[in-house]
Amino acid sequence: GNTAYVSENGVLFNKSKTSLIQYPAGKTDSAYTIPDSVTSIGNYAFFGCTSLTSVTIPDSVTYIGYDAFFGCTSLTSVTIPDSVTSIGYDAFFGCTSLSSVTIPDSVTSIGNYAFSECTSLTAINVAEGNTAYVSENGVLFNKSKTSLIQYPAGKTDSAYTIPDSVTSIGNYAFFSADSLKSIEVSGNNPNFSSRSGCLYDKTGMTLRVCPAGLGTFTVGKDVASVYSGAFSGNNLNEVVFSEGASATLGEEAFCDCMNLKKIVIESNANVVFNAMSIVFPDSEKHTIYVVAPEGYTIPESALYGNIEIIYSEPPSDSEDRKEFPTIYVVIGAIAVLALAGGAIVVKKRKA
Repeated sequence: GNTAYVSENGVLFNKSKTSLIQYPAGKTDSAYTIPDSVTSIGNYAFFGCTSLTSVTIPDSVTYIGYDAFFGCTSLTSVTIPDSVTSIGYDAFFGCTSLSSVTIPDSVTSIGNYAFSECTSLTAINVAEGNTAYVSENGVLFNKSKTSLIQYPAGKTDSAYTIPDSVTSIGNYAFFSADSLKSIEVSGNNPNFSSRSGCLYDKTGMTLRVCPAGLGTFTVGKDVASVYSGAFSGNNLNEVVFSEGASATLGEEAFCDCMNLKKIVIESNANVVFNAMSIVFPDSEKHTIYVVAPEGYTIPESALYGNIEIIYSEPPSDSEDRKEFPTIYVVIGAIAVLALAGGAIVVKKRKA
């Protein structure tokens, strides 16, 4: 008797079934076909539906909402029909199994981060007749190629050169591109420059993107600012702000840097962490060791997530083993027992 909503096979729609509002994240079906009556896929409609491997979108759909398929980690294929004109921001963010996608002629609007952190996505293809977007070597641009929108995180190239035509690069455009170790820029590009494989503005004073494939990085004293998202989705485990550096960090400069363990701020370095400079959206605890001059602290406002800052050198591997000598012996003993199928006596090893 509800006059506003209706449910079909546990999926929530508006009463006329023109809008798919919510597909339950706990459903265990691997495939789902959206009814032909649906014209819009609502915001967060399939958020976190990790069992789905494929979704069939009918030709009736014109709008895919923001975060619609966010975190659908098992989704391997999705066909966007020619009827769709708009794809919201974060629409397919974190679809780590998605291996290919084609933007049809009809799409005129794609929100920021729509295909970020799709770590299996090697190319974003665009139909030839599309008037708003174009793809070159799998990289998504606006039609005039003045704006680089998304570099697919699953591309296996270790280096990439920014075309001369590019005047703007989207935040998180290179998010989680783990194979990428160098971003180069032609000297003819009027807006960007490259140094040691990292992307800067033309003056070299603003660090725009540090490639995700690097393990360590040093911010030189000539860098005045670190752009929003510059280190986001990065494999970095250590970042050093060199002596005499004077740098201000933008929002989410470090976002989802899952391997980040150590930040070094050398003497006479003036490093300003603005609000939400270090962000971990998940619920896991992240410990970062900060080696800095005495009295230096990172403000609480700069941290978002379950983050612990420890102002010391990180412990070495040998120190970790000293703290937990017994557990290593027990794990080894269990492995031997499983292989041998016999009885074994576990003795505590001396520290």
